[in-house]
Amino acid sequence: LNYAYALEQLETACYMTAVEKMYSGARGDERQVLMDLHDHELIHREFFKAALGASAIPQLDFNFSSVDFNNRQEVLNTARFLEDTG
Repeated sequence: LNYAYALEQLETACYMTAVEKMYSGARGDERQVLMDLHDHELIHREFFKAALGASAIPQLDFNFSSVDFNNRQEVLNTARFLEDTG
């Protein structure tokens, strides 16, 4: 369960970063989809945190410096990779 919790932390953090550093020219619907993905992963993250209780690993920090959030295709490829991994 902690592995799944870690993945949910990763997805939540990545989607929030994507929204915060949204690539130029992003349409409103693209922004909304990424925010919806973030919110969905946040629910999953909080579920695992509650289910694990005192056994939960701590909140993790992630380094997304290798992701160019100004590049639409890279953001979408990263999202696909995360979802396939999860």
